[in-house]
Amino acid sequence: MKLIANKTAFGRHETFFCRLGWLTKGFWKANEFSQNSDLDFFRQEEAVVSLGAGKNMVSSIKYWLQATKLFESTKEGLKPTELGTCLMGTEKEEGWDAYLEDKNTLWLIHWLVASNAELATTPFWFFNFYHKSNFTQEELKTAISDFAKENIDTKISTATLKNDVSVLTRMYAKSQLDKKTAIEDTLDSPLVELNLIQSKLNKEFSSQIKHRDISPYIIGFALCELFNFKSATSLSVEELVYSRELSVAIGAVFRLPENSALAHIERAIDSIPGNFEIRETAGVHQVYKVNELNSLDYLRAYYEGDK
Repeated sequence: MKLIANKTAFGRHETFFCRLGWLTKGFWKANEFSQNSDLDFFRQEEAVVSLGAGKNMVSSIKYWLQATKLFESTKEGLKPTELGTCLMGTEKEEGWDAYLEDKNTLWLIHWLVASNAELATTPFWFFNFYHKSNFTQEELKTAISDFAKENIDTKISTATLKNDVSVLTRMYAKSQLDKKTAIEDTLDSPLVELNLIQSKLNKEFSSQIKHRDISPYIIGFALCELFNFKSATSLSVEELVYSRELSVAIGAVFRLPENSALAHIERAIDSIPGNFEIRETAGVHQVYKVNELNSLDYLRAYYEGDK
């Protein structure tokens, strides 16, 4: 949730964006395997067979499961997170929304990726620190290259940054394909439904700041994550809306204008009373933590309660 100069990841996706069905199938197969083994499922020949994908694509599926925080590396090997288990479940007993059919689940997945500075550095950079509303891939590559030189210890190759930018735009913008396009490239990522990046003519793209319809429970989850990560008792609305000091911000990630972000935060605070309060002192809005927070409580309230 905050960029650390020596903890970043570029090019780990093997040039594949996260495709429809990957998280579901990958989670189920890897989770089942992990119940009986500490070995890395994705390094086994069984993964190629059960996922029906080549080795590079299998490696990409593994990467996206970690970038979305559905799986994590532990001392015991690659294991599902509590969030991943709740959301995906198993093939026999599905979780909250295993097939990502609810648009708010897509907003959740987007937050998990765009707030993951360590494993999804390019999406983290784009949604938190890139502010042009119209751009080309070449402009993105130049901008992230400049950002990396200033803020990241490791030297990142131009080819890697070019691939990262391509994967970013392909994952969030609906494809504009022609008859020569391979069948596997006609499948969009589920995140295109969020309309956070739009394809335009002449290989240009657009990403607009505007009001978006997002459940207060998803915003509440993000709010909890921020407070817990920063071990904060209070945060200004400004730092929740705008990215500061290389940290993630709710308004930035969801591409919200300030008034809309504030309204979303207020609704999130009201969704589960007693966790947060918002106060104004000398014209400055501050959000205060009232109780110890478990971010999953907001997701349980959403998926298991009355939406």
